[in-house]
Amino acid sequence: MAQIKQTTGVVETELANWIVPGHSIFGRNLSKKRVEMDVLDYLKEWLPSYISEQEQQEELGRGFYPEIVSWTRTNQDIEKFPEDSLPAVVVVSPGMAEEPKKDGRGIYRVKWTIILGIIFSGNDYESTMDGASDITAAARLCMLQGQTLNKSVGYGYRGVDLIAERFDDSPPLAGGMNRTVGVGSLLFTVDSANVVSVNAGPTQEHPFPDHDTPYPPAEPVDTVNIEVGAP
Repeated sequence: MAQIKQTTGVVETELANWIVPGHSIFGRNLSKKRVEMDVLDYLKEWLPSYISEQEQQEELGRGFYPEIVSWTRTNQDIEKFPEDSLPAVVVVSPGMAEEPKKDGRGIYRVKWTIILGIIFSGNDYESTMDGASDITAAARLCMLQGQTLNKSVGYGYRGVDLIAERFDDSPPLAGGMNRTVGVGSLLFTVDSANVVSVNAGPTQEHPFPDHDTPYPPAEPVDTVNIEVGAP
């Protein structure tokens, strides 16, 4: 919370830095595409380590499962994935999980729905479903232990919650020699406390420039002084 102290007609308030580096005075404007990309970037960095840990916990030995081949945000039919693109990690967000909330500073907080899919194919049905189970378990732990998606405070990620987990098998892939495909699906919410601010943006003293002259990046603000006193 902001700390406010009054000294001789001035209120000094220390504010959290909500400026994301490189953003203009319009402030943060978080899209569902960006949330998907941030989740996928986090998984690319950390999921291989969590898969290795899961292999150890299952007493399989490190490197038992093949490395993830495909990292994607597509929601195409699983049957259309070629076998040489597996294992695959798919991240899709259909949008907001609930009504957004606006705080006293005019900043909107949103919980985004994230669907995380693990697609795996083994040598037979048992190995396929076992692989889907283990890699999905690794992805579950990875997401839950990445509550900020490894982003700085300005990005506003404040929590990851698990909603559901399920498993399915699908018909054989094209060219897959009748091999079954196992699919693990995880449903999360990702909480972002800095989606958009109604109090940011240009003022009347800053007319909109032409498209070739963008606004300069905003500077971080740590302290705001507010004059107080009788009218």
